[in-house]
Amino acid sequence: MSILSNKDCKIIGIVSLLMFPVLIAGILFSYTSYAFASNINWKEVPSNESGSQWWDTNSLKVINQGNLSVRSKFIPTLTNTSIEASSPNIYVMSIDCNRKLFRDLEVNGISKVNPKWESANGDALINEVINDVCNSEAIS
Repeated sequence: MSILSNKDCKIIGIVSLLMFPVLIAGILFSYTSYAFASNINWKEVPSNESGSQWWDTNSLKVINQGNLSVRSKFIPTLTNTSIEASSPNIYVMSIDCNRKLFRDLEVNGISKVNPKWESANGDALINEVINDVCNSEAIS
């Protein structure tokens, strides 16, 4: 049977006091992340039988002349996929407006390793995002 000594109780008290600010910082960080997330401004492109797609006008950044970075969201239609796969997919895309190409830099928060440039290849939703983003007044 073990009984805590006075010294052990003091150590537990000190550790508890040190952990309290960490807990408060965690709560504040969570609230801050939520506050920043509320600055998203989704703009929908025309939906089709594949699903719906939006791009975030507040995430648009000019990387260099003709190349942009933007966050987008795609939700497939339920008729084309399972319920699990119908949840939103969030992408960070790089778009080459001069060549009308794109590459996914992140998918659902996971960075892609060496993403390759590709064309929309008949994907009307991606083509609409590319055209909408490249013609946006925010980059003029």
